[in-house]
Amino acid sequence: MTLPNPSRRLGLALLLSLCPVSAEGRPAGPALLCDVYRASPTCSAGAVDCSVCHVVPPTLNPYGLDLQRALSTPTIDDADYAARLPGALQAVEPLDSDGDGFSNLDELTAGSAPGDPAAVPAEGSCSPATIDGYLLCAYDPSFAFNRVTLDVCGRSATMNELSALTSAADPSTEIVAQLQRCLRSDFWMGVDGQLWQIAFPKVRPRVPFQRAAGAFEPDLNLFVYAQTEDRDARELLTATYAVERDDSTTPPRYFATVPSGPRAPDPQTRAGMLTTTWFNASNTMGQALPRVTAAQAYRAYLGYDIARLEGLFDPLDASGQPLPLIDYDDKGITEPACAQCHRTLDSLAYMFSRYAGAGEARIFPEAQPRPPPPGHFAPNRMAYMVGYDGDDKLLGVPTTGSLFGESGLTLVQWARKAANSEAFAMNLVLDYWLRLVGHPPSGDELVVYERLWRDFMTIYDYRVERMLEALVRTEAYGVP
Repeated sequence: MTLPNPSRRLGLALLLSLCPVSAEGRPAGPALLCDVYRASPTCSAGAVDCSVCHVVPPTLNPYGLDLQRALSTPTIDDADYAARLPGALQAVEPLDSDGDGFSNLDELTAGSAPGDPAAVPAEGSCSPATIDGYLLCAYDPSFAFNRVTLDVCGRSATMNELSALTSAADPSTEIVAQLQRCLRSDFWMGVDGQLWQIAFPKVRPRVPFQRAAGAFEPDLNLFVYAQTEDRDARELLTATYAVERDDSTTPPRYFATVPSGPRAPDPQTRAGMLTTTWFNASNTMGQALPRVTAAQAYRAYLGYDIARLEGLFDPLDASGQPLPLIDYDDKGITEPACAQCHRTLDSLAYMFSRYAGAGEARIFPEAQPRPPPPGHFAPNRMAYMVGYDGDDKLLGVPTTGSLFGESGLTLVQWARKAANSEAFAMNLVLDYWLRLVGHPPSGDELVVYERLWRDFMTIYDYRVERMLEALVRTEAYGVP
C-alpha cells in the first residue's frame, strides 16, 4: 500500500488492487487509505500504490510496521481488514513513523510519504523575489514565453518578441498566441519532432525495420494527427481510418485516408493505434494469446504496468463474480505465483487473439483462406494456431475480454471504454506534462495536474492543444 515516487508514472495506479496479499496488506489497501484521506493530493491524483506501507511487498516500511502494530492481531479476511484498517490509520496519525520530523497525518495531508524519511512535506510557498532578472516563486511571463518558444518551436525567443511581450496589456494572451504558432512548427509536428518523441514509447520502433520501409510511420502519423488542431485525442484508440503524411510542406501535412482494396482492413474491427500493422506485427510475433501486445496497449495508453502489479482487476461475470482463469495455451499461468497478474493480462489478450501478428501467412503456408496481414481481424486465427502455439484448447479462447473488471468487450468496445476513462486522460496529460514541465508532478503540482486532466475530459473536450494552452499558464510551467 503506498503513496509512490511520482516518477513511476504516478503509477496511474488508479485506485486499485495492486498489492499482493500479506499478513497485514491486502489489494484493497490503497483504496481504503484514500477513503480516509480523500483530501490528500496523492489520492486526488490517483497515485496510490503499495509503497505507502511497503518497501517491496510483503516487506513493510516504518509506517506499515506501525499500522501492523495498531491492527494488533492479524486480519482474518478482506472484510475484517476493511473494517479495521480505518481505525488503525487514525491511531497512527500522531506518530512520526519514518522519523523525519513530520507526523504521519501531516505527511498524508501534504501528499508526502509517511514511511520514507527522504520524503517530507514541501516547505510551502516562498515570497516572490527577483534573481538574475527572473521572478522566483511567482509566474514569470518572460520566462514562460521563452520556455514555450524553446519547448515547442525549438528556438529561443527573439529580443523583439520579448519586447512585444513586455508591452502587452495581457502577457498570458501573448504566451498562448506564441504556443499556437509553435504548435504548427516542424520542431513540434515534423519527422522526429516532439510529437514523434512522445509517441516513440508507445509505438516502439526498432531494428531490423527501417524507417525507409515505412513499417511504423503510419502509427506515428496517426498519433500526430489525433493530437493536433481541433481533433479528439481519443481517436488514438477509436480511429477507423489511416493517416498519411505529405513531406512536401514544412511542417508536413497529415491527412486521414480510408484504406481500400481486397486486402484492406474492415473499419468495423479497427481500433486506432491498437490495430495497426506495426503494433500487431511487432508485439504479437506468433503468440496465440498476444500477451505482450495486450500489456503494451495497457501500459502505453492507460499507464498501467502489469509487471509492476498496476491496474490488476479481476474480470467479473454478469452477476459480479470473478471469471475462472483458464490456461488455454499451457503456459502455466494458473500457478499461484502467476495467476494474480494473468487474471487481468489474459483477459486483455483475449481481445487481441483474433488479430494477425507478424509473418502468419508464412507460418501457415497451406492454410485456406489465407491468413490476413498483421493487424487485420481473423475470426479463424485460433484454428491456425493449433499445433503451432498450443492444442485444441485454443479453440475455446474467448473473442472478448475485460477492462476495469467489466467483461464481454470486443477490442473495439474495449478501446472506446478505455478512451473515455480517467486513466486514459491521466496518462495522456502526463505525457505532455513530462515533455514540457520536465519532471513528474509532486507536492502542490499534483493538484494542478489533477485539475488539468479532469478539465481535459470536460472543458477541453479531449483536445490536446486546448489543454496545452492551460498547462503553459500554470505555475508548474511558468515559475523558474
